[in-house]
Amino acid sequence: MTNCKQLAEKYEELRKGAAEFALTVEKIRGGAYDREKMKIARAEMKRLVREKAELEEMADWFIDKWAVGEICKLRGKIRNPDESILPALAGLKSKRAQSLRADFPEARELSLLASYTGIDSPEAWALRKRFLESTDVRNAIAVLHSLAGLDCEEAWEYRDKILGGSESSINVFGGALVYGLQGVASDRSFDARERLATVAPLDDLARSLAGLDCPRAWKIRETLMPQTGILLSSIYGLNCERAWKIRENCFANLGKMSDMVKWIACETLAEGLIGLDDKRAWKMRRMLIEAGASKKFILRGLAGCRSAMAQKLRDDALIARQPIVDIMESYNGSSFTAIVWRTARKQAAAKL
Repeated sequence: MTNCKQLAEKYEELRKGAAEFALTVEKIRGGAYDREKMKIARAEMKRLVREKAELEEMADWFIDKWAVGEICKLRGKIRNPDESILPALAGLKSKRAQSLRADFPEARELSLLASYTGIDSPEAWALRKRFLESTDVRNAIAVLHSLAGLDCEEAWEYRDKILGGSESSINVFGGALVYGLQGVASDRSFDARERLATVAPLDDLARSLAGLDCPRAWKIRETLMPQTGILLSSIYGLNCERAWKIRENCFANLGKMSDMVKWIACETLAEGLIGLDDKRAWKMRRMLIEAGASKKFILRGLAGCRSAMAQKLRDDALIARQPIVDIMESYNGSSFTAIVWRTARKQAAAKL
C-alpha cells in the first residue's frame, strides 16, 4: 500500500491543502458573496475531509501491520505460546491479527474479548452478544470494557442495554461503562461520564479520559487535581503542555512521597508515555529509569513508539529475559493502552 515516508509526504500535502483552504475561506468572507467561489470552496472542503479520512485509514493500516508483524516475531520465540498474548492484539483490525486470534480456539473467552477491544467487526459483535447471553455480571463488565474507542450506535445500544434504568444496575455497571469510554470524545460520552460520576470509581473516570485533549475532558480533570496518581491516569498519551506540566510537577515531587506512593507514581508516569517518542518523552523515561521505575512499565510506555531508541530498549529486554508478553505490549499496548495512544495521536493530528 505505502511506506512511512510516503505517509509523511501525504500528511504534509494534506496539511498544506488545509492551510490554503483556510486562506481561501478568509478571502471569500472578506469580500462580496460569490456563489461560484462558495461552490468551489465547499467542493474543496469535501475533498480535504475525504483525503483526511483516507490518510487516517492508511496510518491505521501501517501501524497495524508493524505491530502485528513484531508480535508474530516474538510469538515465534515462545516455546508454547498461549492466550496470554491475546490482549496485546487489542485494537488491531488486520486479517493477520484475526488469524492470530483464531490460533487459540481453546482460549478463555475473556482473553479473546480483551483482544477485540475497540474492534467494530462481525466477529467482535458476535462474541459480545454471546457474552451477554450469560447472567454473569463479570461478562457484562467485560463487554463494557471492550467497547473502548467505539462511538457507533451499536456500541451505545450495548451500553444502554447493560446499564438499564434501575439504581442497582447503575451502581453495578456505572463504573465499567465509564471505563469503557476510553477513546470516545463525543458529547454523548461526556454526558454519560458526568451523569455517572457519582457512582463510578475515580480511577475508572480518570482512565476514561486518557488520550483525550478537549475542554470537557480538562474540566473533569480539574476535579481530580488533588489526587496526583489518579490524575496521571487521565493524561496517558497526551503530548500537550498542560499534560507535561502535570507529569513534570509530579516527578519533581517524588522525593516528598512515601516509598509506596513514589513507586505508584513512577509506574504510572512510565506507562503514561505511550505513543510519545520525542526528546521530551525520552528525557522523562531516562529520569524514571534512574528513579527506579520497573522495566515492565517502561516497556508498556513504549506502545506505538517506532524509534531506534524504543527498539533498543525492547531488544535489551529480550536479552535480559524479560517476559515476552511484556515486550509484546511494548509494540501495540494492552486492552487499555492500545486505544488510548491511537486516540491521543489522532486528536493531536487534528489540531495541526
